[in-house]
Amino acid sequence: MEMNIHHDSKTVDIWLTGSEARDESFRRSLEPYYRQFAKHKYFVSVRYKTSMGESLFSADYYRERIYAH
Repeated sequence: MEMNIHHDSKTVDIWLTGSEARDESFRRSLEPYYRQFAKHKYFVSVRYKTSMGESLFSADYYRERIYAH
């Protein structure tokens, strides 16, 4: 996992490896980070690489889960 915090734009990019992206318990373990950044009005995106080398953006799923709590 790699986390890039951009204070000027109030965004956080979290890059996962393929195995981390497939591991549901690992993804759930990131939820405290999402909540903490959401408290400070940061937008968190979670990205990962596919087998074809493309990066996929999955922030909507996590944003909905943050604000649902």
